[in-house]
Amino acid sequence: MRIRKKAFGTPDKPRMVLYRSLKNMYVQLVDDLNHKTLMSLSTGAPDIRKEIGNKGSNVKAATALGTALAKRSLEKGIKKVVFDRSGYMYHGRVKAVAEAALKGGLSFGEKARKEKKKDDKEIKKNEKDIKKDEKESKKTKDIKEQPIKDTKKKGDAEIGTV
Repeated sequence: MRIRKKAFGTPDKPRMVLYRSLKNMYVQLVDDLNHKTLMSLSTGAPDIRKEIGNKGSNVKAATALGTALAKRSLEKGIKKVVFDRSGYMYHGRVKAVAEAALKGGLSFGEKARKEKKKDDKEIKKNEKDIKKDEKESKKTKDIKEQPIKDTKKKGDAEIGTV
C-alpha cells in the first residue's frame, strides 16, 4: 500500500518524512502544496552528534532526533504533522523517532492518538489476562504439590490382605 498517497502535507500540517540509512537517520518536514521543505534534520547534525556520539543509527540516536525535531518545529510554530514512515515498519528506530516527537509536543492527529490508546488498552488487557493465567496456574501447582493426607482410620481393614 502506498503511504505517500494518503499522507499529504500542508503549510499548517506538514508531512514528517523519515529516512533511515545504515549510518544515519534523516527527518524532513515537507509542505506538499507548495513543494517546499520547511525543515530538515539528521543524526549527523552537530548538536545531536554531541548527544549520541558516533552511533547515528540506533534507538538512542532516533530518540534524540525525534526530541530535537519536536523542539525545533515548535520554535517555528509547527504543532501538528502527518507522519510518513516511508514504508518502514513502525517499530525500533522508526517508533523511537515518532514517540520522541510526540513526547516533545508534536501531534500526529486525532486518529493516530485514538489508535494508540486502543492499542494501549489491548496491551493492558492482555497483560492482565497473562497475570490472571499465571495466578491460576500457580494455584493449581500449589494444590498438586501438597502432600496427600492418609485418610485411613485405625479400625479399617485393608482389602486383599489376609
